[in-house]
Amino acid sequence: MLIVLLLCYCFNFIEEFVQSGSPSSSSTLPRIHLCTSRGKPEQVLEALISILSRKEFYVKFVAALPLTRICLLLLGNSPSSAVAAQILKLLNASVGFSTSFIRKFELVSGWSVLKIILPCSWSKDVSDAAFDLLLGRTGTYRSQDVSLRCPQILPTILAALQSGLNAVASTSHVPENSDLHLRLPLPSPASEPGPHAVMPCSEQAATMEVLIENLLDLHSTTAQFRSLFQSHNTTQLFIDAYKSFVKSLTELSEINARALRILEKLTHFGLALALDNSVAGSQKREACVIDNAMPLEGHAYDHVITRYSMSFQRRRVF
Repeated sequence: MLIVLLLCYCFNFIEEFVQSGSPSSSSTLPRIHLCTSRGKPEQVLEALISILSRKEFYVKFVAALPLTRICLLLLGNSPSSAVAAQILKLLNASVGFSTSFIRKFELVSGWSVLKIILPCSWSKDVSDAAFDLLLGRTGTYRSQDVSLRCPQILPTILAALQSGLNAVASTSHVPENSDLHLRLPLPSPASEPGPHAVMPCSEQAATMEVLIENLLDLHSTTAQFRSLFQSHNTTQLFIDAYKSFVKSLTELSEINARALRILEKLTHFGLALALDNSVAGSQKREACVIDNAMPLEGHAYDHVITRYSMSFQRRRVF
């Protein structure tokens, strides 16, 4: 009943927006097509988020409904990647409009819920939306001055990294030009009909590779980001993901080039943490142990540690 009432309110809200005569309403409001059973609700959600990105409508909405709980209600237990990305965009707008929203969302365990739910729905769009939320980026605007606005989303990003690496590791033995294992099953429904969400393994690997590159760039350029790894729990999330991926690769007789590229970037980030004064000594040692456990023999890994340890200080900007 609550969901029905919410949808009715959303439709009325969208209708009010269209009737308001806003010059940009026709371009702001996405066109809704009846293409799939899931497509229409997702497009309605996209329309709602687009409207709420304008402060005057956002204020009206939050005055009528508890937005923190609405976000979790709309997210559900198994969202598609399209829904997950839209909810992150709504959170981004909320954090920008309200200085107290981060705390209010924490009071309903929202950040903990995201850490559990979102990794199963991770995609390129979700990853982009998560980093936009982390850095406070909106629309196409990208400031040259990098600062963190919502560090509470970082544990979710790292949890998604571990989930994605586990999926990539499961096909690391398959040549990149092979027709085998072209799709990876994910434990969440997709926008298209079907019992489970699926993502091409090449797309999953590319998403993880870009995610790691984003972490590397932020760590090498932003002191505020490096300070987040003073948290033992945050650092441990990465170490667990790194350790699990390396362990999976050591059990394979052959590893494709895609997995090797990801391993190189993971090694780079692991060494960056090992050289970072923000990280606890015990976790630095654990990261070094993982480096030493890499399956060097028979693979082109022997250059990784030397090359990245030499380049780390050149990249890092204080």
